[in-house]
Amino acid sequence: MLLDDWYEKAGVRTQPARTFDPLLRGYLPFSPLAVPETDHPAVTALTPGARSRLLTHHLYRYLRYTVNLETRVVNRALTRLATDSLPMEVTWRTREDALKILTDESFHALVTMNMFRQVAVATEIEPVPYSFDTVLDRLDTPVANPTAGYDVVRHLMQACVFETMVTSILDQLPADPSVHPTVRELAADHAFDERYHHAFFARFFPELWTALDPATRLVAARDLPRLINACLAPDLATARAALADAGLGRDAAEDVVRDCYSPARVAAATRRTARHTIRLMRSTGVLDSPEGQDAFAEAGLLDLTETSDTPSLP
Repeated sequence: MLLDDWYEKAGVRTQPARTFDPLLRGYLPFSPLAVPETDHPAVTALTPGARSRLLTHHLYRYLRYTVNLETRVVNRALTRLATDSLPMEVTWRTREDALKILTDESFHALVTMNMFRQVAVATEIEPVPYSFDTVLDRLDTPVANPTAGYDVVRHLMQACVFETMVTSILDQLPADPSVHPTVRELAADHAFDERYHHAFFARFFPELWTALDPATRLVAARDLPRLINACLAPDLATARAALADAGLGRDAAEDVVRDCYSPARVAAATRRTARHTIRLMRSTGVLDSPEGQDAFAEAGLLDLTETSDTPSLP
């Protein structure tokens, strides 16, 4: 079974502590491929030191986002899956696997927070203000006419959405030789476990959907595209603050944000990053109803024709 070898292979059982070495020179703190604004003329005109500072802030944002996502969204759902009464029969194996993944995600949060501290101490770059509350508020925005117990279903769906995304950062960072080796190693460690988590939730979501009654399916079909967009919405407040700290004035920073995070570019990036999740939901039957089809179309999630390089939204 999927997680039967967890005790032998899980990162929390096998991976060494990662130590950020500030004496390793010539590396970037974060991958420019994951930061759309690095190609903007206003940013390319900055000094190398300022551009590195900007990438450091994006590393901070990625690390803090990961800590909050794992502890406040994914582990919230896994705790409910392991312990709560659910709208479906759940085997003891599924509940035990949920606890294994919860342990993984807690470990990821721990080592990610530790890396955040190490980088901040080594670089002496003060992190700009950051809050995950806006993400959680978007995810937990009340839905119209929820059915009984829908809060449990919604938390489970949130985890399914996050865990079945194409995790672009976990693909990009380990493969980018320009990035500091320890940052690449941290991302590769995380990616190893996430492949198992992706497979678990890709298998669990159809089971959850099949167990829902028709009224709850209708609510969920309307809600899921909003959860996808909430998951992948860019953090413009941190982007603006990072650009300002790197030396851009307010007007120049606003121009960069407007150009790099236009609605069309964000929508394209969201569709690209969520394509496997959307495919899973289509094959499961989420889009079979007119309401589901309309909700995904209105959310801008159904045009999968883009093949050009679009910005990643980790």
